[in-house]
Amino acid sequence: MCANITTDQRDFVVVASEKWESGNQTSKHHIVRQLLSRGSRVLYVENISMRSFGSEGARDFNKAWRVLRKFAGGRTAPLPGLHCVAPIYLPFPKLKVAAAINKVLVPWYLRRHLKALKMKSPVYLYFMPTGIRLQGRLGESVAAYYIVDNYAAFADVEQSAMRDLEAEALKRADVVFATAQTLVNDRSALREDIIFSPHGVDIEHFAAARREETVVPADMGHLPKPRIGFMGSIPHDSVDLQLLVTLARARRDFQIVLFGRPQTDISCLVAEPNIHYLGPKKYEELPGYLKGLDVALIPFLVNDLTRDLNPIKLREYLAAGLPVVSTDLPAMRPFAANVSLVLGADGFESAIDAVLADPPVPEVQQAAVADASWEARVDAVLDALNAALEKKNAKADERP
Repeated sequence: MCANITTDQRDFVVVASEKWESGNQTSKHHIVRQLLSRGSRVLYVENISMRSFGSEGARDFNKAWRVLRKFAGGRTAPLPGLHCVAPIYLPFPKLKVAAAINKVLVPWYLRRHLKALKMKSPVYLYFMPTGIRLQGRLGESVAAYYIVDNYAAFADVEQSAMRDLEAEALKRADVVFATAQTLVNDRSALREDIIFSPHGVDIEHFAAARREETVVPADMGHLPKPRIGFMGSIPHDSVDLQLLVTLARARRDFQIVLFGRPQTDISCLVAEPNIHYLGPKKYEELPGYLKGLDVALIPFLVNDLTRDLNPIKLREYLAAGLPVVSTDLPAMRPFAANVSLVLGADGFESAIDAVLADPPVPEVQQAAVADASWEARVDAVLDALNAALEKKNAKADERP
């Protein structure tokens, strides 16, 4: 099937959980870039929060100020065809008056931008349960709910509200995608036709880690080997900080390198002399940092949140040809031939020693994700949206 929405549909409204300018390139960023590369236009909505105000302490006031500034600045266009907006959204899920205000003002605000951009009957794609509140209010031709996390497992959300919103989204969306098979399985009683849509990877970008001309950045290159690294955000509810500390103390010869954005206090990590936090890095710089690693880590906790994670970094590590040691979690098991799956600091230590002594062949690692490009993933998403739109149109034609 041709990977184009029928009736020449080229406009999308995407409700995401990250700012477009976020240094962390998520599935939303990659999917939107793919849509833009195919000639689509995207209205990217940044501020439909799942979290209650105050759940992150003083950080929430800073975030609120940034949102107000962005709202005041109006619509931005960081890339051709991409239009970003940050509506005022009251993050008080327990207050009925806040929900009532959001229900009126947010769709009104977005419809204004759709009209100004002459976007008619867009495809509506939302990545959080709160997006259901906009479904049917934007004049969309088809609506899709895209599940990338077990949202109710986040500690700083109103969990019962998230479950209720997701149940409604599962019922009403024209099509539902989920990035982990566990997410599909756990929701099958509410929706039988959820489409498993695992993350992709920018294969060419990360394969640069194997190229001779790629340079290891100076802030890593001076560190002795072996270098054991973790790439990405460091939140308290998914990354096992104590595991890293225990590993660092047990093996002072391991240089544990972290590069990404901390979302929790990491003072316990940087206190260790052989844990090196290098800060967040630009997406363009990541192949150089991965080239400098001997082993890549996914040191996750085991909990309700991580059970449903399907981290993009796993595929990025493999595309870079690296040995990978990971906590044994469901989404990792299909890659068991290429990833050492372990539990606990002792398990990580033994597995790291094993792959250092007998590293996997880089080309074999890369072959494990050869069919997982973002192009292929978005082809499949567009095919599913096209089928949902055809089905919806057929039902409309059947009405008397």
